[in-house]
Amino acid sequence: MPHIILEYSSNLGDEVALARLLDSLHAALGDTESFESERIKSRAVRCETYHVGSDRRGFVHATVLFSPGRPEALRRQLVRRLLDIMRSDSVMGGADVAKSVEIRQFGPGMYITERDI
Repeated sequence: MPHIILEYSSNLGDEVALARLLDSLHAALGDTESFESERIKSRAVRCETYHVGSDRRGFVHATVLFSPGRPEALRRQLVRRLLDIMRSDSVMGGADVAKSVEIRQFGPGMYITERDI
């Protein structure tokens, strides 16, 4: 049930490279202790309209959502690992691309699937 939502600016443009980046982020989350690969849902969202500061810099932002209960140390380790992947990926275009990762935890009872009804 963990989710990765990869948002990126349209000026990055290389859909194949962005798909590979999403694959890498998905695999990294799956390799992280306490996450089951087969339950992860990942998707990429291209943003046509955006601002990064006062420039037309690009951006890539990963939001990772999952149920509560994982220790802070694991969450910090995950953020660092995902940022490292984003920094090392050639599609990111170096310093001209703002890179960020956000961790969110669902509140108790706030994630319901059709199996739960």
